[in-house]
Amino acid sequence: MTFAFFGSGEILIALVVGLLLFGGRLPEIVKQVAKFFGEAKRTMADIRRETGVDEVIRDIRSDVDRAAGPLRDREPGPTDELLPPTERESTKNTESDLPS
Repeated sequence: MTFAFFGSGEILIALVVGLLLFGGRLPEIVKQVAKFFGEAKRTMADIRRETGVDEVIRDIRSDVDRAAGPLRDREPGPTDELLPPTERESTKNTESDLPS
């Protein structure tokens, strides 16, 4: 589990507030919350599997990758200056990408 949106300071403050509010029951409450999130994650995976959403998403990604292929292999043009720098760099061909 990643805490991409929480820094160590925020986590520490949350732990202190949790200890103040729940005292000795904090480990039990954390265990219950973790169990709830685990069950919710499994339920969502079951729903995705039963509805076939994962397969549809995989098909859409495949179609997008196939359609974007020719765009990735093209020479940079004047409109590339409108792209953010990271995308502009990824669309440029390198010498190793050029055919021999």
